[in-house]
Amino acid sequence: MLSQFDHFLSPYTKTLGMYVQEQVTPPETAAADIEYAYLAMKSWLLLLYKLSSGKERADSRGGLTQKIWNELWPPFESLVKLLWQGNRDEMLVCLHAIP
Repeated sequence: MLSQFDHFLSPYTKTLGMYVQEQVTPPETAAADIEYAYLAMKSWLLLLYKLSSGKERADSRGGLTQKIWNELWPPFESLVKLLWQGNRDEMLVCLHAIP
């Protein structure tokens, strides 16, 4: 599964970059893309965690975890910043709703 990360990265980056490069608030239909991006980021990190917690550590030095984080987080963070600028009041409500 980890060997597929590089193939996953291109569509992930292009999908999020499409919203960020336009510098406009994504339409409501972008909510699914944003949710999938968040779930994808969590899934890759969870996979690494699961593989590293077994007898044979898949990422004993943390290099693979760092690579995955460094590749997935910046596009997602850019999108969050863009949404924060466009909908500050709505984002505050969302932040308060998160436990």
